[in-house]
Amino acid sequence: MVLCGYPQSIAKLCRLKELLLESNSIECLPDELSSLVFLHVLNVNSNLLTLLPTSVCQLASLTKLQISDNRLTQLPSGK
Repeated sequence: MVLCGYPQSIAKLCRLKELLLESNSIECLPDELSSLVFLHVLNVNSNLLTLLPTSVCQLASLTKLQISDNRLTQLPSGK
């Protein structure tokens, strides 16, 4: 099954450590991603992302961010 969007219910999984969404058709990630404070791994390889939300910079526990094979034109500054 291929996802076309980010499942909003994931934001409720506040203790989630790995989020593997590779090889889908996801075009954007929501700012609510910042609620995943225990997230260590975010894999969104091979999607249709054109930008990452600034909330990715707020994921203090994140140690591995996989974003290859997307349509990204810029990355958030983290300010």
